[in-house]
Amino acid sequence: MVDLIVSILQVPGEILRNVILAIPLWIARGLFILYPVILLWWIISMEKSEVRDVIHGQTKPVDLRPFVAVSLIGQVIIYLVF
Repeated sequence: MVDLIVSILQVPGEILRNVILAIPLWIARGLFILYPVILLWWIISMEKSEVRDVIHGQTKPVDLRPFVAVSLIGQVIIYLVF
């Protein structure tokens, strides 16, 4: 039974592998860098009421955008360096 499943899945798996290997590395790297940049733009463009939250033990709401910005910019820098 296992051999039957493996033989059925081998052809589409090989096709998918060849398609993925045909993608140039610079395009894949660009997509990995573009995704956090798009998220950063989306978070920054959100209304202030959508990105504020109250931390447990405090009464004043905290704007979460700076924390998100630092983490996403850090992620982009890591992708650019490595």
